[in-house]
Amino acid sequence: MDSSALHSLLLLLFNTFSHVLAGMDSCYDEEGVPSRCLPNFENAAFDRSVIVSNVCGIPPEDYCMQTGSTRSCHHCDASDLELNRNATYLTDFHTDEEPTWWQSQSMFYGVQYPNSVNITLHLGKAFEITYVRLKFYTSRPESFAIYKRTEENGPWQPYQYYSASCRKTYRRDNKGFIRPGEKERTALCTDEFSDISPLTGGNVAFSTLEGRPSAYNFDQSAVLQDWVTATDILISLDRLNTFGDEFFKDAKVLRSYFYAISDFSVGGRCKCNGHASYCMTNEEGGLVCACEHNTAGVDCQHCAPFFQDRPWARATADSANQCVKCNCSGLADECVFDAEQYRSTGSGGRCFGCRENTAGPQCERCRENFFRSLPHQPCQDCNCNAMGSVSLQCDAEGVCVCRPGVSGVKCDICKSGFHSLGPGGCRLCECDDRGSKGVCSAEDGHCYCKTNVEGQSCNRCKPGSFNLQLDNPDGCKKCFCFGHSLACSSSNQYMAINITSNFLEDPDGWKGVFSEGHEQSLIWKEGEVYLLPYREENGFYKAPDKYLGNMLLSYGRTLSVTFTAELEELLPRSVTVLLGGSGILVSTDLYSKQDPYSSLEKTPINTFTLRLTEKDVIPSIAPFEFLRMLYNLTALHISNAGGQNYTSQLSRVTLESADQTTYQPDVVPHAPWVEVCTCPMGFTGLFCELCAPGFTRETPNGGPFSPCIPCNCNQHGTCHPETGVCDCTDFTTGRSCERCEDGYYGNALTDSSGDCLPCPCPDRSTCAQVPETGDVVCTNCPTGQRGVRCELCEDGFYGNPLGWGGTVQPCVMCECNGNVDPNAVGVCDHMTGRCLKCLGHTTGDHCEKCRSGYYGNALARELNPERKCKSCACNVAGTSGSLNDCHPDTGNCVCLSHVTGRDCGQCESGYFNMQPGLGCEMCNCNPIGSSSSACHPVTGQCMCRTGVLGVSCDTCRMGFFGFSSRGCRACNCDPMGSTSMQCHDNGTCSCRRGFVGYKCDKCELNYYQNRLTHQCEECPVCYSLIRDQASKLKARLQELETLLSGYDCNRYSRQYRGRQQHRNQHNGLDNHIQKDQVEDYLPNALEDLLAIQEAREAFIKQFSQLETSAQTLQLQLRSIATVLNCNLTDSGKESEKRKTLKGENECQELVDTLSTALNMQDQLQKMTLDLNSMVIPSVIPKEPNKWNVIVNESEVLVKSHTDMAAYIEQTAGDAFKMANRTYSQLIALLEDNSTESHVQDLTEKLEEMQQLKENLTLGVNETLVTHLSLQRHNSEIAAILENITASLSELRTTDGNFTLTVEEFNITSFSQMFNQTNVTATQDPELTESEDLMNRTTQLEASVQSKEHMINMTREEIQPHVDSAEKHLKTVQELKELTAVAEGFKVSAVSSVVTGKEVEAEFLSLQKVLEDMEQDWPQLPTLSKEYLKREKSTLVDVKKKVKQTEKVIKPAVENATAARSTAKQAEESADAVAKDAKASLTQGKRAKHASGQLRSALDISVEQLTELESQAVQKQETMEAEEDMLSSRSVIDNMETAKSQLESFTNTLTLLLTQLEANVVLENYDRILNETASRLHVLQAAVESPSLTGKIQMLRSAAHDQEKHLQNLEQNLHDIREERDSLTDIAQNLPKTCPQKGH
Repeated sequence: MDSSALHSLLLLLFNTFSHVLAGMDSCYDEEGVPSRCLPNFENAAFDRSVIVSNVCGIPPEDYCMQTGSTRSCHHCDASDLELNRNATYLTDFHTDEEPTWWQSQSMFYGVQYPNSVNITLHLGKAFEITYVRLKFYTSRPESFAIYKRTEENGPWQPYQYYSASCRKTYRRDNKGFIRPGEKERTALCTDEFSDISPLTGGNVAFSTLEGRPSAYNFDQSAVLQDWVTATDILISLDRLNTFGDEFFKDAKVLRSYFYAISDFSVGGRCKCNGHASYCMTNEEGGLVCACEHNTAGVDCQHCAPFFQDRPWARATADSANQCVKCNCSGLADECVFDAEQYRSTGSGGRCFGCRENTAGPQCERCRENFFRSLPHQPCQDCNCNAMGSVSLQCDAEGVCVCRPGVSGVKCDICKSGFHSLGPGGCRLCECDDRGSKGVCSAEDGHCYCKTNVEGQSCNRCKPGSFNLQLDNPDGCKKCFCFGHSLACSSSNQYMAINITSNFLEDPDGWKGVFSEGHEQSLIWKEGEVYLLPYREENGFYKAPDKYLGNMLLSYGRTLSVTFTAELEELLPRSVTVLLGGSGILVSTDLYSKQDPYSSLEKTPINTFTLRLTEKDVIPSIAPFEFLRMLYNLTALHISNAGGQNYTSQLSRVTLESADQTTYQPDVVPHAPWVEVCTCPMGFTGLFCELCAPGFTRETPNGGPFSPCIPCNCNQHGTCHPETGVCDCTDFTTGRSCERCEDGYYGNALTDSSGDCLPCPCPDRSTCAQVPETGDVVCTNCPTGQRGVRCELCEDGFYGNPLGWGGTVQPCVMCECNGNVDPNAVGVCDHMTGRCLKCLGHTTGDHCEKCRSGYYGNALARELNPERKCKSCACNVAGTSGSLNDCHPDTGNCVCLSHVTGRDCGQCESGYFNMQPGLGCEMCNCNPIGSSSSACHPVTGQCMCRTGVLGVSCDTCRMGFFGFSSRGCRACNCDPMGSTSMQCHDNGTCSCRRGFVGYKCDKCELNYYQNRLTHQCEECPVCYSLIRDQASKLKARLQELETLLSGYDCNRYSRQYRGRQQHRNQHNGLDNHIQKDQVEDYLPNALEDLLAIQEAREAFIKQFSQLETSAQTLQLQLRSIATVLNCNLTDSGKESEKRKTLKGENECQELVDTLSTALNMQDQLQKMTLDLNSMVIPSVIPKEPNKWNVIVNESEVLVKSHTDMAAYIEQTAGDAFKMANRTYSQLIALLEDNSTESHVQDLTEKLEEMQQLKENLTLGVNETLVTHLSLQRHNSEIAAILENITASLSELRTTDGNFTLTVEEFNITSFSQMFNQTNVTATQDPELTESEDLMNRTTQLEASVQSKEHMINMTREEIQPHVDSAEKHLKTVQELKELTAVAEGFKVSAVSSVVTGKEVEAEFLSLQKVLEDMEQDWPQLPTLSKEYLKREKSTLVDVKKKVKQTEKVIKPAVENATAARSTAKQAEESADAVAKDAKASLTQGKRAKHASGQLRSALDISVEQLTELESQAVQKQETMEAEEDMLSSRSVIDNMETAKSQLESFTNTLTLLLTQLEANVVLENYDRILNETASRLHVLQAAVESPSLTGKIQMLRSAAHDQEKHLQNLEQNLHDIREERDSLTDIAQNLPKTCPQKGH
């Protein structure tokens, strides 16, 4: 990017940033309202100190500049005022006329990657940076980075990376971007400024906000505010840009590479956070802000003293965020900011030193021991009683806080239950703690007893209760006795025990339980268990059986639960306990009443306790119900306090209870809470829990809670004491023997033994006696029978069970196929079985078919009757005939034409609008606009393609165009620039005034887009000069294009044979083109001469090396032939015999390979001789060459070499097959017989092969690295060719004259001319461009040398792989020799079988490894082919460039004579031009900038087209490579293929150059030019074809971009003035229509 484009970018960034941070002259508006204010925008780096880590001249050194065809060398001495290049030149006043620059040491002193050179700029204060701009005096570095820091000695933060190798150098992706929501303080990497061109004067501009999504919301983005803030800037120069010629370590070349920067500018503002309009120097000499808005600090970063009522904030465009004065109610003069107070109250100022007995953040309340009732009243003393008050502070009403037992406003009297106020307060009343509650009377000290306690001191139990205890809320425990007695006392037959689980050995039966009854085992470790969550449910710990059952002895006792955890903070604070039994379920939440126990020696624990009473349970139940639950406790669950993360574990559970034993008061304490009851009649037991003999429960099995009543068995037996069931006799049964047994009848309540008699029914079934008549009726007839004596069949059955009136026929169920209601009466005839009530539209004797008008399967028993037969329900509109006429099985109706469906209810596909009696109409869908022939069955609407509408899909929608088989395309007209959203038939939109483009989305030439109105407005008057200059340049380009299009190669070539005739006939053409191309011939001719000379020397050296390689290959082939017993010279009978023994083709293949190698060596020798004998003419004839024919011949040679490579690959494959056969024979022999010693030798050979395999793997890896390196060098060559394309583009735009004749055109004149060019470079800019062209020639020479070095490296890396293949063939020969030895050792076969099989396994493993390696490296041949194709493409490009160079040189030579007269005229007008030179200097600079930018835009367009064409070629090559990719069978084949292809590529290059130099004849140039002319016509036709429409559109887009660049030229001019005269002068000289300061 040239300087003008950079200037435009910087000014654009400045304008963008100014919109975000619009400065003001004052921090208050005209009405005195605070507003945001900012210091002036300035070059913060100007005249500031810069520290560099490297500078040239220490010690003094020579350096050379890369600015022309030759390197001009100079001297640098840091101690010399005129020859030093110190860091002070980075930030001094900079002009292009008299540049000064800082310069580092050259590459000769090791200045190159990984060594970096750092430039550190100290700003002296925080600045908000808009951009960082560097202008390099040499070429821009290949890699460098920008860093910043926000405070002195703080860490450096990356700002931006620039590198052509972002991933390699900085581990960043190239041209990355930040998406919304990502971190915006991320440094990006780009290769935009990493090209080596231009060689001098290249600019780099970095915008801090460009590409940051929050840049348009800068005021609210604290991240970006910090991002643009910097106190120091660091430039790290990491890698120099070179042409690659430093590889040869030439001192002069190394001295020509160094870093040099002529200007280092940083655009930004002094950071004052919007609270100051300028910065000043303080008393210490530092730079600080002149703060306003009640702020203070170096950056106005905090509020001033006593302005702390709200937090400091940066000023924005919406709010100045002025600091607010503290509100101290006029009672204090100091305050500080309290963030917590601000969050809770909205006022953050906390006052200090409050007066008039006040205190508080705003002195709003009284100080300690003072009070007031209203805010405006004075504060008064509390006067609290010192003995009765806790403190001397009272509340707002003057009421004091009293001690326990004391009350009163001033705490001067005792509370109820206390007496005798003194220094310690009032004394507590004396009552028995076990039985009293509350407090005593204030008058007499009388105690208030608990519920079950009585007495003056509440020290005895009431009747019906026992066991007075302190921890009992009721004092005494009521008698339980299962509700049967009220008299009880404490038992002395029970001792206290603890039911405990300490989990020391196992989970002790505890389990985990979840909702819906899911149980899970616990995780146990010594001393604790824990439960894993299940489906995000924490669950409960389920107690084992020892905690369940009859737990009455634990009533009122304590259940303790202990949890442990790794840390005290992880211990639970609450636990839920569930209790259940006897149909009652209660729960309670336990909270720890003591602090968790923890120490350094023990694990932290927390214990929860529960008193097993009806108190505090949910739901609330009566005490008797709670005891009922404890009697049959079935569930005790403890919540999993560890939660989802099981942070705590259950470590101990203890339940107090009692156990009956012999009372031993000295050994164990007794359990006084266990009662012994005095039972009434009918009850017995310690707790009256049993019925006495002769009694039973009133409620059978009612348990001990049920009362006991006398037994009643009606004199037929005795009863059970719990169930009350009697043991009956006399054929009676029932709970009380109150009825007869089944099969008997009678009255069992008469208390006699003969009450029950047998029933007269079949099979002695049950019967009943009618009380009125005494008749006996059978009540349980067999299945299918009924009647008084079971003589009839049941409904649904038929037959004659008893044979009354005929033969006996058992009752059989009627068969109605499930089509009757089984609950209905009379479904079939009782005698015949015919079905009478068929359901579901069925009919027949057995309901076996469907009725008329219905269809289905009446015999389908798996269906309900209603679903078996369905109505035909034929559609009225689509049915032909009766609506009830359908197929009885399928239900298909008779349909009309084009009607389908079972019920004829829908149209066929492609038809619609079903009409009764007519059928359906055909859809009329447009075959182009519709995606299917089908349409909506009712409306006929077709399925339209994208953008198409209409019933038949025959028109485009509004806003679409281009009706076709792919639908219609969207117009996408720009709403701001289009008069309508509907476009024309060709897709172009109708534009408003000032808008152009297919979519009206760009501004017309000489118009620019107003960012406020988004309209295209006409450019201001000041733009006319630039517009006129651009028009002139366009006209000149048009003339050059017209001239080139009319050039006739055939006419010129015919006349070229006669030089004198050629001059006479083409004077008119000379006069026409001399003004544009007269100076182009000489530099390009010199480039060609130097390039050809260097190429010849390089290829002679390369061919010598390849010849040596061919000789080495011959020796290797002969060695292989010796191993295989093949004679490469004898063709007699012995040879034929050997071929027969070895195979048909093995020896012949080696002979053919050797012959090919010999032919290759002969060709190399011939090529070397041709190159040595080639004479390069001093004047290159301007006639066509035979390159096209040579390229065709080279392609034939490439194909032949490719075929030869395939042949060699096949030969290697046959050799590998032979090795496999030998291996199979050896395995067979080993399995048959071998010796132990032979197996040992074979094992050693296997180890050698494994070592060879490892070496082979390393070789393959090195080969892959080599190919990757070749690809990288290929990309570098492509970049050099792009530079040549750019230079040719510049030549077309160059306008100049030369003063040399054709006779003077020789190598000597070239040297003289370039010497003169070096002298006059500062006077003629276009001669400088010629120097640049020569410099590019030098680049091409370096590229050829690099390519030569690359081929040599490839050959050296391939050689070890060839040696490895030779070793493998030797190994095969050794295996054959071992086979011959093995035939003599058949005696020890038995002892060698096991060892032989082990060897076989190792062989198979090795073969598998080789196969895996074959699969891992399929890309090796593909990479070689791709590289070969790329090199072919490179040769074609070189050929094209040389042709173009010839075309440019030819008219330049012809115009040399005419240039004399032009030179004389120029000399005569020189005096007049000199007079106006000073006045036109400024205008010339502007024209230069405009021309440079126009040229840059054209170059970009050409590069874009070239890149698209290159991408298309690469994709085509990739597809061809995928189709032609061969899969080798082994790693050896892969290496042979790679070697053959590389040799073929080298031979192709050699042959091409040899033929090129051996056929330099003038007649060949003529034919080449004719072919070129014809190809140009073909190319012109291809350009006009529709296939290139996309590329043309891209070029048009590039033209629009060029127009935008022209609109920015005016801003570029202002940017130059900004660097020269400062930012203030810009605001004064800008026209009214240009952006103003602060906008």
